[in-house]
Order: sequence, then structure tokens, then C-alpha cells
Amino acid sequence: MKCKLVVVFALALVLSGFAMVVNAQVAVTVDGERVQFPDQQPVTVEGRTLVPVRGVFEHLGFTVRNAHDAGIVLARADFEVIIVPGSDVATVNGQSFILEVAAMIIDGRTMIPLRAIAERVGYRVYWNGTLGTVVLVTGRVVPQGLPTIHGTRNIEVMAGENIILRRGVSAYDAFGRPVDFSVDTSNLNLDIPGTYRVTYFAQDDYGNAAIAEISVFVLDVDVNWIYERVDAILAQITNENMTQVQQARAVFNWVGTNISYAAAINRDTVYEGAFQALRNRQGNCFIFYSISEVMLTRLGIPNMRVSRVGGTANHVWSIINPDGLGWHHFDSTPIRGNPVNRFMFTGSQAVEFTAIIQRTLRTPNYYVYDSTLLPEIVW
Repeated sequence: MKCKLVVVFALALVLSGFAMVVNAQVAVTVDGERVQFPDQQPVTVEGRTLVPVRGVFEHLGFTVRNAHDAGIVLARADFEVIIVPGSDVATVNGQSFILEVAAMIIDGRTMIPLRAIAERVGYRVYWNGTLGTVVLVTGRVVPQGLPTIHGTRNIEVMAGENIILRRGVSAYDAFGRPVDFSVDTSNLNLDIPGTYRVTYFAQDDYGNAAIAEISVFVLDVDVNWIYERVDAILAQITNENMTQVQQARAVFNWVGTNISYAAAINRDTVYEGAFQALRNRQGNCFIFYSISEVMLTRLGIPNMRVSRVGGTANHVWSIINPDGLGWHHFDSTPIRGNPVNRFMFTGSQAVEFTAIIQRTLRTPNYYVYDSTLLPEIVW
């Protein structure tokens, strides 16, 4: 017997004054395949993702037609959907239910709450916060790839202190669905200074498994000594009225002015690198990175480490996301004879700079890195 799904939305919603519409900047996948939206992109309304009615549901085999006063009809062999924008009532096979967010028309496109409708027609919907992706799973396809583990990073901790190894870490199957993971700490001793390996293990419902390893550096460096001196410097070069971009620029300028390059000087951990920078005011790229990271972190500016892949020498620098403007490169390490300021470099600028350095200094892969380990860089 043919099942029918009737989703009824009333007249077009007047956007101003009723709902806060935000460009979602999210992707949507169906069984791991990305759905393309050629014109109107998904939006977020009251924390719910709304998508163009055609984009996802045509991908799922529905046809779409305009029924005029009755709204827009989505039809498939087993379901029928009728959409009239503005109502928060949907009817599925003759039974009504309430939508948390009503559909609406934006720039001539009917936008519907994806999770509410998709789950009513038998699909599972997940949110992948790491990738900014709404993941829709039909249940008809088995994931072929391995799970991925995101957010792992080397950790530095003072001897005798505790750490939370799961914080900021997430794992997903090949479709992008969240999966649980375990952490093997059998080799870790937080009471004795040293370097320890910790392993993360993730497995999906089909037995596909992946691991990720990090190093935990248990330190005997006086972190409070570092913080006191960093905070004193920040009090001189920043103030509470500055934006995060302005504060990050002040850090960039201070590091470039007060730390000199010395290639032979290296340290293993960020705190050791920051200690070297504050005490001796010189070091290699890791020293520049370390003092920058500590200063940025003390200011509350989101930052992450980036490491070069390939090339003839190692290089490390930061990416930052001040004021929520998106992730940009932040490389405070100077290059002799090259005056280019690399504060908040975009991705395209980094590519262009890499080509210039290859051509002029014969140094390959200057800003070549594994982008899968990082959030998207502003291009």
C-alpha cells in the first residue's frame, strides 16, 4: 500500500522580526556523498539547519512540483510531501506533528528543516561539528573507508598535574557519523617527567578501525614563571579595548622585535620553547612558535600548530581565528632577506609565498602541510 507523507507549511514567513536567519556555512552529505546546492545555500534558524527543498530530497529520489495554493509537492513511490512555507505543522501519512522551526522562502527558494523531515521519512541525521557537516544516512550503504579521529594533539603537562585526554577529540565513520573511541594510557606516568605515547582507538559499527597516537610531555619547567612574564608583557602591549586581531598583531610584532633567530637552538615542548624565548630571547622556528602560542592562548585567541610536510627542513607555525574571522596563518619566524609580513596570511597567500620562496631561495614546501588535520583556512 502506498505510504503518503504530507508536510504542510502555511504562507511565506516574513523574516525580519520573526526568526534569526544565519548563513549556515555547512555541508550536507548523503551516505558520504556531498549534496551540491547551486544557488541558495543552507541556513541556520534557531539552531536548526534549513536546506533548499530540492537539493537534498531530489538527491533522495523525490520529484518536486508546484501545487500552487496547496504548496510544493515532493513525490516518490513511497511518499508524498506537500510544502507551504510558514507553518510549523507537518503531516506525515495523514498524521500531524509540530516542527521546531517552520519552513520559509529565502530568495525564492523554499527552505525546510532537514532533520525533522528526513527522520520522518526513515533516514538518520547526525551533526559532524568537526567538519561542519550535516550527515544523512539512508541505511542502504555500508561505509567503505576507515573512521577518522580529529582533534588529537601532543600535550604538555607539569609533573603531578592531571590532563583530560578526550577533550576536543572526536571520531567519525566514513559517512561522517560520530563513533565512540577509547584512549590507551597504559604507558603514561604523570608523576615522572618524560615523554609518553598515548593511543586513541576508534571503531565503527561495521568493524572498521583506526588509531591515532600522540606524545604527552610531562615537564619539570616552571610554567608559572612563564605565565608571570608573559602576562606582564601582554599587559604592556595589549588592553581590553583591543579586538583579538589587534591583540594578535601586537603579539606578532613583539615576538618579531624581541626574539632573534638562532638555528641551532631547539627545545622539545612549547613550554620549554617559551622558556627559551623569554630567558635567552633567541631560537629557531619552534621557539618563535612556542612563545607565540603561549601569548595567544593567554589572550584567549584560538590557535593551532601547523607543521610542514616534506621539504628539506622542518618548519612549524600557527593558525589563528581571532574575532571569529576564520582561520589564518600566523608565522612569526623571520626569513632573512624577505620582508613579507606573514601575519594572518590567507591560504592563497601562503600558496603564493611558497612558490616565491621556492623560486628565490630554492626552499621547497615552505607552507605545505596536511590540511586534513586542520580546520578550513580562509582562502
